Amino acid sequence: MPHPQGQDAKNIIWSRRLHRPLTEADVFVRAPDRALRRLAQAHFDNREQLTNPDDPDGLPLSWNEASIGQEGITWSFSPYELGGYLSGGNATIPCTALKPYLRVNLPFSIKAIRQVSDQR
Repeated sequence: MPHPQGQDAKNIIWSRRLHRPLTEADVFVRAPDRALRRLAQAHFDNREQLTNPDDPDGLPLSWNEASIGQEGITWSFSPYELGGYLSGGNATIPCTALKPYLRVNLPFSIKAIRQVSDQR
């Protein structure tokens, strides 16, 4: 589930199935590439506007900034992290768009995440 992030926070996604934190390699069959970083930029909800929205490489997608939730995977950015004043925000990429990047046998169930989230 997405977690609010402080400026010095590190996000850890725990796997009950693996009994350890998930790594990027547990979730992704291939590392996020430029196309996925550009997609993240298109989904970026920065209310103050990113200082350089035309960055050809898109947003950096560090696993330490990722959260898995019912909508997909969210990357959170603190103010100043992307280079500009108050340029923090979130980029959520839906699981359908992530499908080419995700492992076939994920150590979690997207359906179960949605069911838990719907109960709240």
